[in-house]
Amino acid sequence: MAEVDSRTAALYYVTTMAVGVVIARLVNGAPWAPICTDGWLAILGLTLLPTILARLLVLTGLQKLGGAQTSLLGLAELLVALLIAFMVLGERLTLRQWLGGTLVIAGVLLGSHESRLQVSLEDLLRDGRWRELG
Repeated sequence: MAEVDSRTAALYYVTTMAVGVVIARLVNGAPWAPICTDGWLAILGLTLLPTILARLLVLTGLQKLGGAQTSLLGLAELLVALLIAFMVLGERLTLRQWLGGTLVIAGVLLGSHESRLQVSLEDLLRDGRWRELG
């Protein structure tokens, strides 16, 4: 994926998703009723922001940051959804949800922390650096 332009990959993802939705609609026999202007605006809004933009940002992050960092940042989506529900929509979070959010934050922080002890025992013995440990 690193060599594919993120815009091209996002286009492929969204096109595949659209084809999947049409196939699911055909298989389930859903009626093709006319959609009003408000319906089209809602579809357009949901397509542009949370679908296309999200895929584009994830794929760009994958190219710039790498897979591990991008997956860690992807966990932040859960926290943002919880915060928006709490702050904007007035939802009241349970103790379990607050604990879950805290665990997600702790996991992201622990996962993003690089260990300074990345020297193998063989390296220490081979280079004679084991004397520095004492």
